[in-house]
Amino acid sequence: MNLNLLFLPLLGGFIFVRNWRPTRYYALRSEGHVLIFYSAAAGSIFCILAAFIILAAGASYPLIDNYWHQAIPFEHSGKAVLAFTLGALSWLPLNVFFNDTRQAHRAVNRRRNPLEVLFISAMENGCLVATSLKNKKVYVGYIVSTSNPAFPLESVAICPMMSGYRNDSDQTVTFTTPYIDAYDRIKAAAAERVRIEASADPALSEKEIQTWIEEETTKEVNSFRHVIMVREIDTAFIFKLDIYERYFGARTRPRAAQPAK
Repeated sequence: MNLNLLFLPLLGGFIFVRNWRPTRYYALRSEGHVLIFYSAAAGSIFCILAAFIILAAGASYPLIDNYWHQAIPFEHSGKAVLAFTLGALSWLPLNVFFNDTRQAHRAVNRRRNPLEVLFISAMENGCLVATSLKNKKVYVGYIVSTSNPAFPLESVAICPMMSGYRNDSDQTVTFTTPYIDAYDRIKAAAAERVRIEASADPALSEKEIQTWIEEETTKEVNSFRHVIMVREIDTAFIFKLDIYERYFGARTRPRAAQPAK
């Protein structure tokens, strides 16, 4: 095959590894030479598949090949174009069998970045996470979202339950702000407001009213979300409230409520 034509399978391989869910997160984070290797490996597979397809075409292939080369008079160009087409399009039906979120988490776990694994695990399991920043500020809350797993971790969004600071003298934590108290007041105010408005529409069911209250509460609670840059994080760990109170004593107690979505 003409070396110039090998660019087509390589391009098809690149499109495939860039879009197929099990490989896309590795491809997006790969350095240039590694990405070329991934693309070349996929392109080689599609060249082999193209050869098998041509072989399976049997007696009908010479006729197709004759028409093809009348339009494009380059030897093996048909095989190269077929390999490119397989790479450029086959990821579409194959993605049906792979969950994007699961593949993203798989890529995170395989990279073994401890901080990223911690945040993803805490978000999946609804665990509280304590983050201590370089400026001595400390936040305890639920992980709401992280950066796109296709790119290096740069920031994390949390719904804080309480916050405080580390003392300069002994590095112990003093909690000063119980956000959960504000959330309670927000929900109470939203419930009162919604029930007043809902009284004008007797057709509303209690379930619909409760959903309305949750939506109004979520809008307010979302304003408390904090986005923390990873470069500002000194330490982070799963925060077990009962263990903290047992051994260190908590100044403020967050309740085990899930963050607003």
